[in-house]
Amino acid sequence: MARSGPAERVAVEESGIGLAAAVALDAFIVRTVPVPACMQMLGRANWWIPGWLDRVLPHLSAGLRPGTRP
Repeated sequence: MARSGPAERVAVEESGIGLAAAVALDAFIVRTVPVPACMQMLGRANWWIPGWLDRVLPHLSAGLRPGTRP
């Protein structure tokens, strides 16, 4: 195995810093401003599910009886 030189190490470090910055940007900016704003504008459409998918997915409950609301 060949040892990596300083240039290769710098490239890996720069990639790590770039990835960390992208994750931070996504977590703190994108998910705190546009996502809630879009959900507010769409209203009940956020929770719409196509009929065929509703039939395929299992129906789970959190201890509530069917037809009741929390």
